[in-house]
Amino acid sequence: MPYRSTAMIVIGLMLFGAAGCGDDDGASSTSAPAVTTTSTAPATTAAPSTTQADATTQPEAPVTWLITADAVGPVELGMPVPALGPATGISWVLTEPGAPDCVVGTALDGAIRIQGSDVVTDVTVAAPGVAETAEGITVGDSKEAVLDAYGSRAAVEPGPYFGEVIVVDGPLTTDYGLAIQLGDNGIVVEISIADHPGLIEGGCL
Repeated sequence: MPYRSTAMIVIGLMLFGAAGCGDDDGASSTSAPAVTTTSTAPATTAAPSTTQADATTQPEAPVTWLITADAVGPVELGMPVPALGPATGISWVLTEPGAPDCVVGTALDGAIRIQGSDVVTDVTVAAPGVAETAEGITVGDSKEAVLDAYGSRAAVEPGPYFGEVIVVDGPLTTDYGLAIQLGDNGIVVEISIADHPGLIEGGCL
């Protein structure tokens, strides 16, 4: 009987130990699952890059230039041809397309044109917005506007090549005259001054 009691005790202890191990394993297997947290930063939009281009300064049309009988702004009849650039502050292209030593100068893409040899003898404005007379006449105006501006000072003559010429303060043979060339449609296409007779047909060419 003592042996049986002892055996029962040992079996009981073994069962108790097994139950304890089972509890530990259960606790381990039922542990809370790991929680993974993902942090998503809000998307940011990169600011557009701005590149400031270097400004290239181009000479602008001198809209304040005044056309008189002996000058167009700083371009005066009788001034030395080499003085054109310093006097006006713009670039000039000088060529000799006709007679030797007869210089034709252009500026502002042909908007202003001169003739001369050593000095300026003719000046022509050939584009709107470049210069105007004291009466406000400029290239692009109508024949009617010119006649209204000058009244009895204006005389209409046939153009040497096309259209008509309105001569202010004297015929084409008068020195220091003002000639306003009209196109066939009656619109001003050029305004010229010269220091010699024959405003339109004269010059050194």
